Amino acid sequence: MSDLEDFWRLAPQPALRVWAGAPLRCEANAAARDWALHQGLDEAGLGGRWQALAADCLAPGEPPNRQLGPDGPWIEGRLLRVTDGALLWWQIDSSLAATLRAAGVTAWRIDASNQMLSIDPDAAPAISVEPGSRSVPLEEVRERIHLEDRQPSFEAMRRALKSNQIVDVVARYLQRDNSWLPLLTRRVAVRDAEGRLQGLAGISLDISQLVREREDLLRLHERMGSVAEALGLGLWNRDEPSGRIEWNAQMFRIHQRDPAEGAPALDEWLNRHVHPLDRLRVGEELAEADRLVTPVHQTEFRVLLPDGGTRWTYSWARRELRDGRAVAFGLHLDVTERHGKEFELQQERERALYSLSAAGVGVWRRIDAQQTFWSEAMYRLRGLDPADPRSPHELGSLCIHPDDRAELERVTEQHQRDGLPYECEFRVVWPDGSLRWLVTRGKAVHDANGQLQYMAGVNVDVTERHHAEALALEGKRLEQLKRTQSEFLARVSHELRTPMNAVLGFAQLMAVDGRDPLSPRQAERVARIEAAGRHLLALIDDVLDLARIDVDEQPLAADPVELDDLARETMDWVAAMAAEAGIGLRLQRPHLHGRVRADRRRMGQIAINLLTNAIKYNRAGGWVEVGTARRGADESEQWALVVRDSGRGLHPEQKKRIFEPFNRLGAELEGIAGTGIGLAIVRQLTERMGGQIELDSEPGVGSEFRIWLPADTEATRPAPLDELDALPTQQRWADGRRGAAGSRLRLLCVEDNPVNQLLVMELLALRPEVELRCAGTGQDGIEQALEFLPDVVLLDMQLPDLHGSAVLDALRHRPVLAHCRFIALSANALPSDIEAARASGFDDYWTKPINVAHFLAGIDALLEKVR
Repeated sequence: MSDLEDFWRLAPQPALRVWAGAPLRCEANAAARDWALHQGLDEAGLGGRWQALAADCLAPGEPPNRQLGPDGPWIEGRLLRVTDGALLWWQIDSSLAATLRAAGVTAWRIDASNQMLSIDPDAAPAISVEPGSRSVPLEEVRERIHLEDRQPSFEAMRRALKSNQIVDVVARYLQRDNSWLPLLTRRVAVRDAEGRLQGLAGISLDISQLVREREDLLRLHERMGSVAEALGLGLWNRDEPSGRIEWNAQMFRIHQRDPAEGAPALDEWLNRHVHPLDRLRVGEELAEADRLVTPVHQTEFRVLLPDGGTRWTYSWARRELRDGRAVAFGLHLDVTERHGKEFELQQERERALYSLSAAGVGVWRRIDAQQTFWSEAMYRLRGLDPADPRSPHELGSLCIHPDDRAELERVTEQHQRDGLPYECEFRVVWPDGSLRWLVTRGKAVHDANGQLQYMAGVNVDVTERHHAEALALEGKRLEQLKRTQSEFLARVSHELRTPMNAVLGFAQLMAVDGRDPLSPRQAERVARIEAAGRHLLALIDDVLDLARIDVDEQPLAADPVELDDLARETMDWVAAMAAEAGIGLRLQRPHLHGRVRADRRRMGQIAINLLTNAIKYNRAGGWVEVGTARRGADESEQWALVVRDSGRGLHPEQKKRIFEPFNRLGAELEGIAGTGIGLAIVRQLTERMGGQIELDSEPGVGSEFRIWLPADTEATRPAPLDELDALPTQQRWADGRRGAAGSRLRLLCVEDNPVNQLLVMELLALRPEVELRCAGTGQDGIEQALEFLPDVVLLDMQLPDLHGSAVLDALRHRPVLAHCRFIALSANALPSDIEAARASGFDDYWTKPINVAHFLAGIDALLEKVR
């Protein structure tokens, strides 16, 4: 047999050989005969059609297209004229070729004589070769096989060459983009009429999608197993034709069966594991389900345990056809403790399990509106039943969100017209009105003439990703809002505390300045100014605390606080208010017991709020009493500050709303002063100190508030600096001027506010050992520091030209100032401000309004260090 005759007879493409002469003789190869049968042409009528086609091949000219008979398919092929006739071969019909390309099938042949691999030019390029190439050396193809797959591939080739059997193997091939493509390759030996080996012929199928789907199924199976394990579900499945049964670990535990025995057959399971009292019933139910082909079967029965015990089990089973095979699967759940009840919780678990088992990737293929295919997952991704009688085209248009239709149509049109990637995210509306986000990806398939044949692709649910992105965006927005709010509060605190610095500072200075002593009446008035200023400062702090509830979660101090001292001190604060209102103030007993761990200043705020409310909302001639109470023991011991009154009392509805900010319960209509935030602050501060607030009240009788806090059981410790007397006596500070004239402290105050500068000058006039200079801007402060060489720099943080930290950076590392201490003096009193300043290198942080006692104590400590 000549090479030409061998070529056309064995070619995978349809071919017709025509010999010139009379009578006219022709022969179609096996591929042509198979193709004709697929076109619906019977074997009996083919002879005449081949003859007519052969005559056309020998006619003069070369028409581009030929038809196989008057009603047969058109053939688009190539004509090769040879010395004794002609050879006509043609491509497989375009729809079939398109299907093969879409399926990723590559046809190939290996010539044993030259070791070259020839590739079907119209097939999908699964075996990567140089663009435009139709053949490649076999050795080059072998080099592209993954190292782990080469030996199995070589072994498959040897088996095919030694026999006439079809041999399959799966191997990974290196692509031009350095990725690995898994191919299922089927090969068979090609021999001539005398049985001589000519080479190998075969096809390669791109199975990358199948590999990905298998990996997805494995992951889904693992997730289902984890969920089933967590929910206590026993899962089983059975292949009906083979009878093969699989159990998960929970099934073995429910039936107390040794996993080494394997899953039992149906008869063994009935006779060994189902209780005798239920065995007949369960067997009849299963037989009835088989007879009626019931798709879903549910029942309950008792499991007989090896020790003779029983456990009630709920069983759910389903039968269906998969790829033409009957399969059954289901679950078992131990319901012994809840048998006979409604299994609402269990039903919820089942819904979660079914929802997980239904998760997957939807596959679609669309030729036109009337010819659209959806996999079952496509329905489930839209909340639909796969049995829905409506067409996929109708359902797709119905489910997509109206606002997303135009974008999806635009992406589709651009892909079909310009070849741009087909990927788009859109929303679908489920029947219950909920929205889900889907992403669609696909590709248009064209025929040899560039005509669109169909589009195919996948849908994936990406709702969770959208939710996560939305949450992240909201988190960033809240974080920015929190920063903005924090900055605003810091600014408000600074602006409010700055004028209070002058009010309180000069009031304290007048009280302690022994050079210009006040008369007793003047001293009393100054004391009231300072007390009112301190109260106003506390109110400023309270409002900022209330506004900062979501910004600053810093814990409060936990120092020992004597409730007797606290009660007496706060009663002194409100004594004038009570006297003016005609309300009597009294203690529960001469000396109150109890000591708690709390922030003393905050406890003072709580007590003053409760006392002022008890006075404002009392009756003429009424009384307010402060006491304590105790409960618990050892580590759980608590003490309460108790404030009770003879006031108007509260109705039950008012008690529910008494702690709402700015809700005064109608008191604003009576002309009673207040803002309605006091009790909100009380509850907030109590809870932040780890306590609880209780309220008893009866209309017309009065109210009782109890602030419970952890008891302090440790030994008495010295009072912290914040508890030192706010107003020291004049004599103390007059006698405090000590030290030799030669031991001086050089201090530079960088402060832009003239009133604050004046206050510092007046305070340091009480310490003649301190030499003071002042600067009004950051740049002036830097220049004076380098000239004056101070021992201490008091540095305001908010300067008109530079921030305090910038001034610190300019001076901290100057060798001539290595001995200098830098102290921030600022109205920014937020904990975050103080921490930031210390982190930037400040040695200390003093807040405004200046506490004269603390300020002078700090100066004295600095003087001690230079003496």
